[in-house]
Amino acid sequence: VRGSNPLGRAFFTASPHVGQPLCLTWTRFWTRSGLDSLNRRSTPPRPLAASRISWSAVRRSVGRTAGLGRYSIQHRRAGSRTCSATRGNIIALLMFNMIYSFLTERQQRRQIQTMFGQYVPKAHIDEMISDPEQSYGFRGEERNMTVLFSDIRDFTSIAEKLDVTTLKDMLNAFFTEVTEQIFKHDGTIDKYVGDMVMAFWGAPLNDPNQAEHAILTGFAMLEVAEQFSEKHPEQDFPQLKIGVGINTGVMNVGDMGSTYRRSYTVLGDAVNLGSRLESLTKYYKVKLIVSESTANEAERFAYRQLDKITVRGKKEPVIIYEPLCLRENLTRELSEELALHQQALADYNQQKWEEAKLQFTTLHKAHPERHLYEIYMERSDTLQKDPPPSDWSGVYVHEFK
Repeated sequence: VRGSNPLGRAFFTASPHVGQPLCLTWTRFWTRSGLDSLNRRSTPPRPLAASRISWSAVRRSVGRTAGLGRYSIQHRRAGSRTCSATRGNIIALLMFNMIYSFLTERQQRRQIQTMFGQYVPKAHIDEMISDPEQSYGFRGEERNMTVLFSDIRDFTSIAEKLDVTTLKDMLNAFFTEVTEQIFKHDGTIDKYVGDMVMAFWGAPLNDPNQAEHAILTGFAMLEVAEQFSEKHPEQDFPQLKIGVGINTGVMNVGDMGSTYRRSYTVLGDAVNLGSRLESLTKYYKVKLIVSESTANEAERFAYRQLDKITVRGKKEPVIIYEPLCLRENLTRELSEELALHQQALADYNQQKWEEAKLQFTTLHKAHPERHLYEIYMERSDTLQKDPPPSDWSGVYVHEFK
């Protein structure tokens, strides 16, 4: 018990007043069982001269090993009573094992709850506890993950019109509702900074559908913002509009901060790009932008390609998209609009400025609310007057953060 079983070793060491007697009992049980078996095969008993073992030597050996003192094999009745007591001790040991496992699981649950309770939904806590083979901690590690950034539009002007208490109550109510949506779609809360919300998918639990969950969360957050003032008429909260940016890529996740305060967060270029995409919703005047890597991992959605860009400080171009709806909800009118838009983009990238201008103008007349078509009309006109180099790849460089 002490040598081969980890629990037995821990029990023997940690509880010498209980563990050692029970371990000796365990040894005594197996020793007696072997002698009883030998006795049943040796009726009547006879000397074992050939093997140079005497019964008295066996009795002395058993006494030294198990602490039995004198033991007479012929006293079957006494041995039976002793074995009954031994079985009782074994049951007590098994009960101890059950109690130990229960207390260990309870301690693990409390530890995981303390570490991750403020970041992840309760269902994640239960799943983490149900997987004892997996080690969850705050150590830093690289993973393919999806990050979401959300920001309230015109927050400065909103804050100027509200007193401090009302502003605080508004943010608390809004953050509560969007956090419910993040948890509903298996996300992890990273932080709230002013009016900004940051969340991610893929840690501490792996999520094979992380990109899809993030986009569904983005749609749900937009709905929360749209209905927010109507749901709180007594507080007279203003109508809120938000922008959401989502990116998927390799990130470093773990416990980061100082010796005074730490948090479970993500870092890396992929995280920075997610933040930039949220800011770009203002430029393109759309509510939600995702990167190409996110769109490639969430094929259930229909997208409108917005642009091929590089952001400040980066040279690698990124294609960005606006998620529109699930593919099964795509209407015929929207499908035709997307097809015409893709043809116009193809002409634009091939430097067919006149054809591109004509198609973007047609799209703009049919959908004047789409600021994107105005952007490409202006770009096509500018590039036609001042053509780019022959190796131009259609990349637009955003200089602002």
